[in-house]
Amino acid sequence: VQRIIHNWVRPHWGLAKRTTPAMAIGLCSRPLSTQEILCMRGFRCISS
Repeated sequence: VQRIIHNWVRPHWGLAKRTTPAMAIGLCSRPLSTQEILCMRGFRCISS
């Protein structure tokens, strides 16, 4: 859960303003909310 919040919800201080790591590599166009993450069906784990 910590990694998901870090990569998809919280903007990273080292990136452009209000940019999450997922946004920086083009996986989404805006930060997602915690509610959106928890309500997704079939959210695949992308880390090994």
